[in-house]
Amino acid sequence: MKASRDGNNYLFVAMNAPITDEKGKNQFYHLEDAKNVLEWAFQHLGFKEIQPQDTELGQVSVINGDGSDYVLLKPEKGFSCMWCDAYDPNTVQRIPSWANEINAPVNAGDVMGKLTLKYSGETLAELNVVAASSVRRSFWRYNLAEIPGFFKSKYLHATWIVALILTVLYIAGCIFFRVRYNKIKKARKEAGLHGTVKKQ
Repeated sequence: MKASRDGNNYLFVAMNAPITDEKGKNQFYHLEDAKNVLEWAFQHLGFKEIQPQDTELGQVSVINGDGSDYVLLKPEKGFSCMWCDAYDPNTVQRIPSWANEINAPVNAGDVMGKLTLKYSGETLAELNVVAASSVRRSFWRYNLAEIPGFFKSKYLHATWIVALILTVLYIAGCIFFRVRYNKIKKARKEAGLHGTVKKQ
């Protein structure tokens, strides 16, 4: 049996429902059951907003942000479902999953993580969690923060080693050519003295 009310459609299926009473007279119990159950559904079931879209879920620290060191989080979209009014929507378990901090820049709408909605162990929905606002990256904070990493860089270490090797080679070359220059100068001086003696 199908029924509609307030724009909601309901389908009731009765399986193996008897259509006669104990005396064998026609008694359409499935119709009575359908009527009673549907009346109950009309009164107690309806679409309920379980997670509004504009809910503030928390915040994430922003590293090297310009003007702000955090960004607020919200669901990318809300979640609604058919719900029984006998149960409190606040009993739905909300399981957050996102990092504690993130590097700037951050743009509004960037996905930061997920929010899982569970009820009685069953997953109702998994919603993307997004940044509610934008945070630009600070030029000075970013570059100052990169300085310690620069000194720890393997490329800088390699550069220092190459520079040290080149410096040692340069000093060794200077010493070698200085010694050679002194030898040549001494040899020329001695040759000049010998030439003078021969002239006399």
